[in-house]
Amino acid sequence: MTSAEAVIDVRDAINAGFDGFALNTHTISSSDTWNINALNYLFAAASGTNFKLFISFDMSWGLDVTKLAAFLAPYASQSAYYKVNGQAFVSTFTGGTVSNAQWNSGFIQPMTSTYGIKPFFIPDFDDFSGYPNGVFTSYPILDGVFSWESAWPAPGNTPTNVSSQVDSAALQQARAAGKLYMMRE
Repeated sequence: MTSAEAVIDVRDAINAGFDGFALNTHTISSSDTWNINALNYLFAAASGTNFKLFISFDMSWGLDVTKLAAFLAPYASQSAYYKVNGQAFVSTFTGGTVSNAQWNSGFIQPMTSTYGIKPFFIPDFDDFSGYPNGVFTSYPILDGVFSWESAWPAPGNTPTNVSSQVDSAALQQARAAGKLYMMRE
């Protein structure tokens, strides 16, 4: 991605009626210049517009929870970063095998105490054992959850109808806990 491509992508998205992008990243290494440059280009392109961006960490790549806050803070402090009631919206792809204590001490607390940024944390923890059952009691730090893989059938050669069972259960769990549920389309 180039800076010019980022400007075109944001402009085209705005013209199509989109109000933001979720930026899924599987690497937080400063040596991954493509990823860092793409994020910087997109934030620069969205600056000065009403178009918002947020980062979704792809935890299936084994990202270190203790390094996420330092990576996120420079982006979350920008005006183009999506915020909910002043809190930086953050999601993940998986991450439910990392404990609440690890998420809290490794990510939530450093974001707040070190960087002065309170995250609004809506991860996809569908790798949590028994998801969505018990996710909010096991993870009281969550502001909500979302399901990533529920929008289409599992891989295979047989046509299959998509079930809304996981979405319905996650929505019920979220409502019962006074939390939010986001569905990916």
